Amino acid sequence: METHFVDPHKLVPLDMLEEALQSVARLIPEMLVDVSERDAQGLPRQLRLRMADAELRVDASQVRDLRRLSWTLLTTLRFVADQLPPDVAAAKVEYAAVNGMLATVDQFSRLLDPEQWREMQTSTGGQFGGLGIVVQVQDGLPTVKSVLADSPAAAAGFAA
Repeated sequence: METHFVDPHKLVPLDMLEEALQSVARLIPEMLVDVSERDAQGLPRQLRLRMADAELRVDASQVRDLRRLSWTLLTTLRFVADQLPPDVAAAKVEYAAVNGMLATVDQFSRLLDPEQWREMQTSTGGQFGGLGIVVQVQDGLPTVKSVLADSPAAAAGFAA
């Protein structure tokens, strides 16, 4: 059985980089992210980050895989950390960046910070459920691609 929880085609490092930085900019009003150049597919090639009087130009043209994405993001987040307003916690910046990247892959996934985790544990009683199926769009329709063993869907007789 194939057990991909993320469609590998959704892992587009340049989209992930741009959304990570835009998510951080939504957290920090003093930060502006400009995409000064895009390639033929509309992906960013050149980015400019501005905070107060500081500016960082980012050559995104070499970000072709997740390793280069991580190094480029590390460089940009170091710049942000050096300019960070005192009322914004560095950890919040990291969570914003990660959640920005996750949003490009799966709109329902989020990395919760400790405060959000505690709140969710309280509101759900520490328990939640699911059907135990993997659904993908095929020919324009949602289709069950696989059923997880020992899941409610398996118990109900669902099959891929």
